[in-house]
Amino acid sequence: MSATEEQQSVSHGIPENSGPTPRVVKLTRTIIPILGSTERRHPCPLGSPILIGVGHERFLITAAHVLDENKITTLYLPGNSELVELSGQSRQSKPPEDNRDLDRFDTAYVHLSGDIVSRINRVYWFLPPQLVDMNDVSTPGKHYMFTGYPHKALGTVYGKRKIVGQLHSYTDRASETAIYTQIDANPTWNIAINFDAKRAKDDKGRTVTPKERKGMSG
Repeated sequence: MSATEEQQSVSHGIPENSGPTPRVVKLTRTIIPILGSTERRHPCPLGSPILIGVGHERFLITAAHVLDENKITTLYLPGNSELVELSGQSRQSKPPEDNRDLDRFDTAYVHLSGDIVSRINRVYWFLPPQLVDMNDVSTPGKHYMFTGYPHKALGTVYGKRKIVGQLHSYTDRASETAIYTQIDANPTWNIAINFDAKRAKDDKGRTVTPKERKGMSG
């Protein structure tokens, strides 16, 4: 998924060396960390889904490989006072040959119940569908912002079911079409961007050494 015109006016208008604008900050509040549990029952960051509201219904959109982790661990979201167990009807893209590494769509969603929604930390909000452009196709030179929670940027509060940490964002131009062939991707449903570690910033606009990007998957 990518931005609609209103969202594009937010992300595309960001000077590459500036901090986030208030509207960008609000959009990032639709991104929520999803966590599993270690063998010692400590929260473990797994991904960075997006929250979407359609009418009265609420959904969590994530990468299918993130939801696959539910086979080996309970999944959690940040709550108002403690972690909330993720539950609800879900659907995932079906990988070729049952091999997720071959899944070029790698998409999943969870239909959230009213109880789950009421318990999610109030700092997060649900993106309305009019701000989602499902038909956007990557164009060389077009700006995109990738935002999420690298697993090394999140920590846990000892003895409590709570997490602390920061969003990390990266904004740059989409790669040339030839790059997609080299990485076995397709600009119709994938977005590849140029990466320069010197341009990585945290959610306060400060230049930082980029974290390992594990955990930033949808």
